[in-house]
Amino acid sequence: MHILIKFFSQKSYLREFVSGKLYMNSLDYFWNNGFYEQKDIFEGVVCTVPVRDFNEMPLDFQAVQASDYHFRADGYRFCNVLCFYKVELAQSGRVFSYNLNPSMSRFGDYVAIITNEMEFLKRIKSTVRNHNYQVLCGDVHYHPQMINGIQSKPGPRVYLEAEGKKFTIEELQRKGFSIRKRDCFDKGSQYMNQCEWRVALYRSYKCTDAYKLDVGDLSDIVRCFKTTDIQDGIDSCLKRHMYCDTEGWYGTVNRREMRELFYHLGDGKTTMFSVIG
Repeated sequence: MHILIKFFSQKSYLREFVSGKLYMNSLDYFWNNGFYEQKDIFEGVVCTVPVRDFNEMPLDFQAVQASDYHFRADGYRFCNVLCFYKVELAQSGRVFSYNLNPSMSRFGDYVAIITNEMEFLKRIKSTVRNHNYQVLCGDVHYHPQMINGIQSKPGPRVYLEAEGKKFTIEELQRKGFSIRKRDCFDKGSQYMNQCEWRVALYRSYKCTDAYKLDVGDLSDIVRCFKTTDIQDGIDSCLKRHMYCDTEGWYGTVNRREMRELFYHLGDGKTTMFSVIG
């Protein structure tokens, strides 16, 4: 069981959300912008390759790697996302318990709590179908940085884009590297405490602008609080049985189909990154 919570930096943004206008930034934005907890150049990484298995780079370059090589699908720059904080609930009899991450307050002074997740998902799905888009909703999964089969040691990092080296997904597959493991629902373990659940939107054309998906008024399935009152807000919802027990994926396509759509939109190209430590 869980509760979905959305943070907002301004009250006007919260009001807009309650009115049903869902503001969705593109992954291109998060590659390049946002504060530390938001910015992530590895959003959309679809393949990681051990340094020892990739002989395209000089040996002296390989020697300074702090992590496996990352290949990010270019098509994901056009993926719009809506992100929530998922609070997991534990129940003992009639009593619920949960843990809150205090650092999430950095995401805004106001919160909206979804009180009927299934209805929220139905409205998103209906709107997306009316626009001939595709959508997929579910948990973000977190992965530690690895190097040659061993978890890499923490420390300062420099991230380098391999300029001039473009590998298509097809080429990586021919080399025997697995492509199917990751997508826009995968992030590094340094973001694990965000417990993210997200909506990923495919609009079928190349546009990196933010997008507002208008699903209609949500005031009947949303409760709003100041972030400082988030615990009181959750407790109030729990008393009214406003929580959800849905699991897995929900949308107009499955996860594999969503990957293929974005691969095709990016002409099958990937961008390679290395991590120097």
